[in-house]
Amino acid sequence: MQPSKRRKYRSEAHAEQLKFCQSVLKDLHKKQHYSIAYPFYAPVGPSNLHIHSDCRLIPIPDIVALNIPHYPKIVKKPMDMSTMQDKLSRSVYSDAKQFYTDFKLMIKNCFLFNPAGTPVHEAGVALNEFFEEKWHELPSLHPQETDEEEEESDMDQDSAYSRISES
Repeated sequence: MQPSKRRKYRSEAHAEQLKFCQSVLKDLHKKQHYSIAYPFYAPVGPSNLHIHSDCRLIPIPDIVALNIPHYPKIVKKPMDMSTMQDKLSRSVYSDAKQFYTDFKLMIKNCFLFNPAGTPVHEAGVALNEFFEEKWHELPSLHPQETDEEEEESDMDQDSAYSRISES
């Protein structure tokens, strides 16, 4: 495959992977996943409304109302699914790896703040297991070469090897 075709394919593959990330978030908002996902839908913060880039006002868990004023002292880099959705819709993520990193940060924060055995910690464990299962379905970045392309690639390699041995 020529370099320009590889770049174009890679760009298309990244876009396909980011669509997959979008579908994972959509899936996590379905009723059957609510029990494990709802603690992660919105950011935890000092007020009760959060404004996203699309001008939606969404309610967020209030650290005072939840009696967790120490949350910002423990969780230095908060992350939640609405922030991830916002990043997807604004094309902040250039690849699926960045989405994955944010998801893992969200789970790490959950485990850091919520002791084992608590409902939110257990939801985090179940959510992480579900996510890892889904992540195995992530579309590949590498093209499935046809036999013809593989032959061309082999010929290119043979040509390169013969040039090296001639020197």
